This record gives sequence, C-alpha cells and structure tokens, in this order.
Amino acid sequence: MKTLKPLAHKKGNHESLYILIPRDIADVLNITKDDEFILTVETKDGEIILCYKRIKKSS
Repeated sequence: MKTLKPLAHKKGNHESLYILIPRDIADVLNITKDDEFILTVETKDGEIILCYKRIKKSS
C-alpha cells in the first residue's frame, strides 16, 4: 500500500486536486498517457473510495 497526497493546481478561481499514479504502478499496469478512465466515487463509514476503470479502446 502506498500513501498518496493530492496535488493542487489552481487556474483563476478554480482549484483542482490530482492524485498521481506512481510510475512503478503505472509501468506494472501498462498505463499510458493515452489511456482513459471512468472515475466512480463512494463514501462508506466515513471513508472515501475512488475507483478508476480503464476504458477499453476499440481497434
């Protein structure tokens, strides 16, 4: 398990938070900058669960 800290990016009055995928995990899972993901968010017992699902690209 890795501990990750969100990074903030501010543009004008809008601030976005990003959680980066560590390079070693991206390499093992063969994640590239061209991949697309669907994010689902759940809360349960005070915990936040972020689930990313890679979208399969049609050839």
